[in-house]
Amino acid sequence: MSKKSLKSLDVNNLSLLLKEFGGKYKVFQSEAQFQFDLAWRLHEEYDCVVKLEDLTVVIEKVENGKNSKQKIYTDITLEQDGYIVAIELKYKTAAMTQGNDIILLNHGASDLGRYDFLWDVNRLELLVHPYKEASEKVIYKEYAPQVSIDFPKLKHCNKGFAVILTNEDDYWKISQENCQKGVIYEQFCIGGDSTGKGKLCSTNMDWVKEKGTDKYTSAIANTSRARRLQLHEPYSYQWQDYCQVRTDNGRNGVFRYMIISVN
Repeated sequence: MSKKSLKSLDVNNLSLLLKEFGGKYKVFQSEAQFQFDLAWRLHEEYDCVVKLEDLTVVIEKVENGKNSKQKIYTDITLEQDGYIVAIELKYKTAAMTQGNDIILLNHGASDLGRYDFLWDVNRLELLVHPYKEASEKVIYKEYAPQVSIDFPKLKHCNKGFAVILTNEDDYWKISQENCQKGVIYEQFCIGGDSTGKGKLCSTNMDWVKEKGTDKYTSAIANTSRARRLQLHEPYSYQWQDYCQVRTDNGRNGVFRYMIISVN
C-alpha cells in the first residue's frame, strides 16, 4: 500500500486519529503517553520520520555581557520527503477515580493551562511563519530591554498543529462570551459556544493587570508567563467529543479535544 502524503494531514485527518483513540475509550495516564501513542499512530498512517521532543529553536541571549542559550523543543515533528509538520500537545486532567484506582490526578490552574496552550500556538508560528522571528524580538525587547536575542537555529516547518485534550470542562466552557470581565485570563479564553465553536480573543493577548496599575498580579509577575502573546491571526476552532467514561462520582468522565492549525 502506498504511503499517504504528509501534505494531506489537516485538522480533519488528525481529528479522525483522535476519535479512533476515543472510540477505544483510551484514557492516557500522562501527556508523555499521549505524545508517544499519537506519534506512533501518525508514523503508521503516513510512513514518515517521527521525532519526539525535537530541538527546533535555539535562542541566544546576551545580558550584561553574559551569553546564554535557551533551547525550545517541539513535542512531535514529522518529516516526509522534506515536508515537515510540527505538533504541540497539551493533556490537562481533572481528578478521576474508578473503584480503588486513581486513574487521573488533578492539574488545576486552568488559567495557566490556557496560556500554555496558546504559547504552543505562538511557538508553532515561530516555526511556520518567516516574519515571526522579528515580532518575537520586539516582544523580548519590550519585557526585557536589557537583553538582546538572536535565533541562530530555527527548524522551518511547513505546517503546525496545537492540540489540547482534557476532561476539565473549564477549558471548553469558559469562552469570551461567558468569561467574567476583569479576570486576569480574560483574553486567553479558549472555550466554545453551544456547538463547541470558538475564536481566539485577539492577535495581541495579555493578562489583565492589577487594578489601577500596569503591573501583573503576583501569580504572573516574575514567571515565564509574564508577557503578552502576539499571534498571526485570531484563529477559529471547534471543540469535539473524545469519549465519556464511567467515574465513581459521575464527574470528570467527559473528555473533549480541540485543534488549532497553523499554516
